[in-house]
Amino acid sequence: VSWTGPYVGAEALRWHVTHDPQAKINARRGLECLLAAEAVTSKPGFVVRSVTPFEGPWAAYVGNTCEPSNNCHLITDGPYAGAYWLGNTSSDTYIGWFYGMLLTSEFLLDEPGDADTRAAVSGAVERVMDALIADNYLIVLPDGNPSDTAPEITGNERIAFHEVAARVVGGRFADMMPTV
Repeated sequence: VSWTGPYVGAEALRWHVTHDPQAKINARRGLECLLAAEAVTSKPGFVVRSVTPFEGPWAAYVGNTCEPSNNCHLITDGPYAGAYWLGNTSSDTYIGWFYGMLLTSEFLLDEPGDADTRAAVSGAVERVMDALIADNYLIVLPDGNPSDTAPEITGNERIAFHEVAARVVGGRFADMMPTV
C-alpha cells in the first residue's frame, strides 16, 4: 500500500489531465486495493501493508510461513476469503494510503455515477482517522498491540492526515482545521 497509494494518485492525476481511459481503469483498480487494505481485517480503520491472493506463485512464496506470528493472516471467510494480509504496518503505509485516497477523491471521482465510490472513500478515511485518534496516533494492530514497524504517526503526518480527512470527509474534520 505504501506504493499503491502514490500509483493510484498518479493515475487519478493522469486521468484528470489527459482523460486517458486507461488511467481511469488503472486508478479504479488501485483504489479497490486501497479500500481493501482498510476493509480486510476485523479492526475498522486499520490499514494493512498488503492484501494478496493466496494462490499461484504467491502461495508458493508465502508457503507455510503465513501465520500471525509472522504478520501474515490468511482470510478464510467473507469477500476476501482466499487472500492474506500482511500486518506490521508502518506510518509509510498510511502516508501512501492517504495520498491515494485524497487524489482519487479530488481528481477521479468526478461523475454522477461515482457517488457510491465517493462514499466508500469518505467512509474509509473517516474510519482510519477515528482509529488513529482513538489509538493516540499509534498504529495498533487488530490484536491490540502497536505495530513493530514505525507505529507512531508524527506531528506533520497528523496534520497532513487531518487535512486529507477535512477535504475528503468534511464535517467535523473540516471544523478542526484552522482558518486564515
